[in-house]
Amino acid sequence: MSHTPSRLNYMQQSPDLFKKLVDLSMAIAASGIEPELSSLVDIRASQLNGCAFCLDMHVKEAKLHGERELRLHHVAIWRESPCSPPRNAPRWLSPRR
Repeated sequence: MSHTPSRLNYMQQSPDLFKKLVDLSMAIAASGIEPELSSLVDIRASQLNGCAFCLDMHVKEAKLHGERELRLHHVAIWRESPCSPPRNAPRWLSPRR
């Protein structure tokens, strides 16, 4: 049986950094970026960061906000996806090469 390590409590470990992350999220929400696109960006960032916890959280949030299942599955393949017109596929969604 595998042991899953306990998650780091970011708020407790680094409250200043966590506050900046919350401030960033608030700024993005106020920026005028379409909420649907913002959700997909959050999902893609979590994929690139390899954070299963955040990926799970952002997918659940997107589904609660009505995102279609197919688009959620296509986030990782946005370059080839018919669900991602060019305006929804900014270059910063892809990892640096």
